[in-house]
Amino acid sequence: MEQIISIDGLCKSFGDVKAVQNLSFQVKKGELFAFLGVNGAGKSTTISILCGQLAKDAGTVFVCGEDVEKGMEKICRKLGVVFQSSVLDKALTVRDNLQSRAALYGITGKEFKKRLAELASLLDFENLLNRTVGKLSGGQRRRIDIARAILHKPELLILDEPTNDLDIETMTILEDYLDDFDGIVITVSHDRYFLDRIVTRIFAFEENGAIRQYEGGYTDYVKKRSASTENSFDGKTKSHTGNKEARMVYKNREKKLKFSYQEQREYETIEEDISVLETTIETLDQEMAENGTDYVKLRELSEKKDEAEEQLMEKMERWEYLEELAEKIANQ
Repeated sequence: MEQIISIDGLCKSFGDVKAVQNLSFQVKKGELFAFLGVNGAGKSTTISILCGQLAKDAGTVFVCGEDVEKGMEKICRKLGVVFQSSVLDKALTVRDNLQSRAALYGITGKEFKKRLAELASLLDFENLLNRTVGKLSGGQRRRIDIARAILHKPELLILDEPTNDLDIETMTILEDYLDDFDGIVITVSHDRYFLDRIVTRIFAFEENGAIRQYEGGYTDYVKKRSASTENSFDGKTKSHTGNKEARMVYKNREKKLKFSYQEQREYETIEEDISVLETTIETLDQEMAENGTDYVKLRELSEKKDEAEEQLMEKMERWEYLEELAEKIANQ
């Protein structure tokens, strides 16, 4: 499998303080993992070096096959970052923020309009496009932060405390997106639920420069932390090969069924949608009876009825699916 991140002997100091000491690890495509540790342990420094925001003192760092010292421009085209604090321009509209960002990746014109429509639908901000960012709620702004990060379809996604200011709806949307993301996800988060839900490996940064890695989410990390010693190392780890079978079992573990955010919204309104269509068909039947001798009008009404009946059939099939899914979720 393709190796996306390769770090060997990374060191970084600030004066006499050694923030990162002889760190080495490799990560392959498809992994979702977290950096954990107390403030000052080196996790934010490592991420800053990966993003090209901070120069290393020693060691090598390759991201997407490029050396961070020489190929940062190419790396940035494959990298998406959700920063802890929003970097959106509060004076600009949501559309203008994303349009200016997209232009940096050569996404303009029809291509931008198409991608913007995809993201607005995915993250549910169609009604916010013309609103200035300064007038958005914390959760709404976080959705746009996420849209900004994934606008160019990155291979590597870095999430720095992504659940800060996140409402439940946006949390669900983000989780759904990450479930289908086939690149690498690195997150720094103190949200235990989010870590359990998303990551399959944890790097625990410790104050003495040592790092331990643990398979699984946060709960697995807590259980294994005191007992696990085989993956302990003084700032250094080998390529993530470990127990391959165990990793695959965890990654492919049975997840609890749940509605996606879009399915939940649809489920809440679909009965009303069906009722509206049924009323529309009844009204069209009545109008057809009243215009039985007006063949032009009759043809027009008949076409509208056929269209409404087709929509009704699709809605009924969708309602049956959602009802069955809701029952399975309730019986878990």
